[in-house]
Order: sequence, then C-alpha cells, then structure tokens
Amino acid sequence: NNADPSGNSLMTYETSLVGQQTGVPNLTNYLDPTAIHLVNSLHELSTVFQHFQANVTVCAVDLEWSEPQAVSLIQIATADATYLIDTLHKSALFMSVLRHFLVWLLGSTSLHKVFFGFPHDLLRLNMLFGELGPIRRYRAVYDCAERRLQRRQVKLSPPEVPLVQDMLLRAALEEDDDEALLSIGNTVAGPQTGAVVEDLKIVDPPGSLQSVVHKHLGVHLDK
Repeated sequence: NNADPSGNSLMTYETSLVGQQTGVPNLTNYLDPTAIHLVNSLHELSTVFQHFQANVTVCAVDLEWSEPQAVSLIQIATADATYLIDTLHKSALFMSVLRHFLVWLLGSTSLHKVFFGFPHDLLRLNMLFGELGPIRRYRAVYDCAERRLQRRQVKLSPPEVPLVQDMLLRAALEEDDDEALLSIGNTVAGPQTGAVVEDLKIVDPPGSLQSVVHKHLGVHLDK
C-alpha cells in the first residue's frame, strides 16, 4: 500500500488466472449487448452516477484516446455491465458533471477501482478537464501494472559457521577450554533450523495489457 505526501493510496496486488479457477470467465461466452451502455447525454451520465453511488463496490477503468485528444472514451466495467462514456464534443455542463463523477469515484474508499497504468490515466484525465481543475485525491485504486511486493513463507536452512569461528572452536576443543567454547557457541547460534520466516521480493510490472492477457489467458488481444 503506497502513499504519496497528499495521503493518496495506491494498492497493488497480483492474481493468477492460470487454469480454470473459480471466478475466471468462460472466454467462449459473449457479453450480452444489452449490458453495454453508451453514455452520451447528461441524463445518461447522471443515471450512471446515481447507480454507482447506490450499487457498485468494484469496477475496472480504462481510457482510450487518439492525438490530439487527451481522452476520447472512458470505459468503466462492473460485474454486470460496461459503460462507455464518450468525451468528444461535449457541453461544458456535461464535462463538469463527468469530472464531479470521477472525483467521487476515485476518492471513494468503499468503491475499489482497478486500472492498468493508473498514473498515466490520471494524467490524461487531468489533461481532459483542463481549466475545470485536476483530480488530486484517489483512494482504493489497484494498478495491475505497478511494481509490487510478493510475500511468501520460507523455512530457514541450517546456519553456516564461518571459517574463523570453526578454527576457534577447534582450538578451544583441543585446549579443553570450556569458557571459550561457551562464548564461541553463543556467537554462532542462529535461528533454529526449520524456522518459518517471511520472504519479501519486489516483482516488476508485467508489461503491456496485451502481454498479460496472453500470458494468463492464452488469448491474443487485438486492440
């Protein structure tokens, strides 16, 4: 859980989609077209805003753009539906309500958001809103493209005795020096063999979304 000076939190995690695990969608099934909603008017946007406030706890967010547009399309997917918010050639009122919606969405601690490359998407959103002001606060954001800590439990191997200490032990045994044996024994004593400790490892980002889909699902993503 990484925090910046403003107190924002960016939570990272890793899930494995290898095999037929519980919760992994059947890739041969097609998304019901009635579950895809094009949000193109102020009324539709307000309806989506109210729906998210009342019913949604997890969503995934992705942006599309083509230069010189900062953002052309905002895609927000829930467990039941996908919302496509068109940002081109919209009124000032529409853009103001859209910014208000995204400020609430990103700042909500009870709504968990999944991104792929969140910092760049946030930069694009702030370019989109321009004079309306940047979005500075975000909470409960999970970035699949971020470096993360991988935790695992490992058993300790038997402690190795350094060569110098080994020589001192041999000398103490030859001289039958109990005090020297005791003092040297205390210095080489370490964790008990078989003790379980936590091992931390930094895992680098997985690469592009296309490479992640191919690695875990075995599917070529044609964007």
